[in-house]
Amino acid sequence: MNFDYNMFLNRDLESYIDYEINWIKHPLLFQPLFGQLNEKIEQEGAINYVKMYESILKKYKVNTFADFYNSLIDYKKKQVLEYQKNIDEKWGNIFMLLHTSTLLEYLYVTKDLFHLEKNYFEALSQAFTMNEFPTKNIENKKLRSLFLHFPNPRLMMDNEEKYKLSKFKKTIKIYRGLNIKKGSKLNSVELGFSYTTKKNQAKWFANRWSTLSTKKYLIQAEISKENIICFLSSRGENEIVALPENLKNIKYTLLK
Repeated sequence: MNFDYNMFLNRDLESYIDYEINWIKHPLLFQPLFGQLNEKIEQEGAINYVKMYESILKKYKVNTFADFYNSLIDYKKKQVLEYQKNIDEKWGNIFMLLHTSTLLEYLYVTKDLFHLEKNYFEALSQAFTMNEFPTKNIENKKLRSLFLHFPNPRLMMDNEEKYKLSKFKKTIKIYRGLNIKKGSKLNSVELGFSYTTKKNQAKWFANRWSTLSTKKYLIQAEISKENIICFLSSRGENEIVALPENLKNIKYTLLK
C-alpha cells in the first residue's frame, strides 16, 4: 500500500477502496468494507459493530457507512497530527495507528521533523523490521535516504546486535536470495539493502515466492565490517543492511 502524505491528509475515502475484494486500504483504516458507502447503518449486526466505537464517534454524525469510516479516519488522523508535534517521543504511538506497510513511507515524509538521532533510528529500525518486504512498500532511493538521514545508522541496533557485529571479521561473506521474471536481467543496482550471513536463509528467500515464470538466484558477496550499515537479528535472519555499491566479489548463482 503506497503512502502519500498529502493524499493521506486530503484524499477521499472511496479512492482507498479495493472493490474487487471489498477492502478499505487507508493507512489509518485497513479492514473489510461492510456495506456500501451510501448505505444507512440499519442492520442489527452493523449497529452493534458501530456501537463498539461509541466513545470515539460521539462527536461525529454517523448515519451511513461512509460517515462511520470517515469518522474513524478523521479521529485517528487528528491523533497522528497531535503526536507528530513531538515525534521524537511519540513515534511509537503514531506507528500503532498506521498500517505496517505504510510506516517507511510515513518516516520518509516526516524524517525532517525528528531532532534526536537515536529516536529516529529506533523508529526506522522498527519500521524496517516490521515490513517483510520493505522495497515493495517504498522506493529504493527513498529507503537509502532513510538510512543516511542522520550520520549513525548503527543506532538501529540494540546492544546484543552491536555486540554480535563487533565480533565479525574485517570482511565477511553475505548472501541474498532473489527471484526475478524470466527474461529480465539481474544487476547489482537492483540488489537492494538486505542480506544475511546465512546461505540457507538466502536460498529460502529465493525459493519462497518462486513461480514457473521466475528465475531464482543466490547472490554471494563480501563486505567490509566498516561498510555495514547495521546488523539486525530480531527476526532470526542475521540480517546485514548494506548499500549495494559497497559489495565486493559479487557472484550470481542460478538456482534450480
